[in-house]
Amino acid sequence: MCFNLHAEDSYADVGIDQAKVNGGDLHTYYNATVETLGPNSWKFTSNTNPDCIDNTYKWHCKRGDVQLVEWYQYEATMKYSWDFIVHKYPSWPSPYWIMPLQDWRKSNIKDSMGRHPISTLKLKNYNGGLYLAHFDNSWQWNYEFPENDPTDTIHSIPDGNRGCWGVAPIPTDGVHHQENTCNGAYKLRKNVPYHIEFIISPTGASLVIDGYVVTDIEYKTKSNFEWSYIKWGMYWDKNYNVKNEISQQTEYTISNFKRSIKIKD
Repeated sequence: MCFNLHAEDSYADVGIDQAKVNGGDLHTYYNATVETLGPNSWKFTSNTNPDCIDNTYKWHCKRGDVQLVEWYQYEATMKYSWDFIVHKYPSWPSPYWIMPLQDWRKSNIKDSMGRHPISTLKLKNYNGGLYLAHFDNSWQWNYEFPENDPTDTIHSIPDGNRGCWGVAPIPTDGVHHQENTCNGAYKLRKNVPYHIEFIISPTGASLVIDGYVVTDIEYKTKSNFEWSYIKWGMYWDKNYNVKNEISQQTEYTISNFKRSIKIKD
């Protein structure tokens, strides 16, 4: 059964005219260089801001990306597609994860930027292999964030051995919450181009790489509120390369990025 993928579906390009670049020569506040290669194409290089050494607990020291506020009704199905090449990714020590794309949703009227994105793609090293994985944080819809920790600084219990194979543990310590769910992953090789499609419908999301359906998963992806952030580029965990060592940098290109909306029947 396919939740989000149908051969008869058609999409219309809606562009990225209002996108904002966070990184690069004019935005050195962030900890990644974003080099524009051409229309809708960028090279992202992590850990390039010396002011962020030992400061990766600061949100801007864990990222360099392009972001767009999406003003559309929550019934819309969106497709994000691009060509992806990983040039550098440290084998050891590796980041717990790096996100090339995240879809952040306003979960209630009081929300600010602090909760976890609902749908994400993450680069992860698992058993010596590099994978692009589709994760979701849909557990948040039924989770009451503590009033004294509205931005969720406690986070979940990391489980670096689970990768994408196995069920996320549900903590019983009364402090931590469930980790995000990994729905599937695709093994990549460095310096090899891949065509990525990530489709987010109101009832689920799908990851397709070079025409192969990696995931087609049903879960609640969107709230009833009117806006969200879609971000593509780099966002990584706070323990990654805290000294900004060149040998531990990650570098990849996102080219021909396209944002499309499904044409209603």
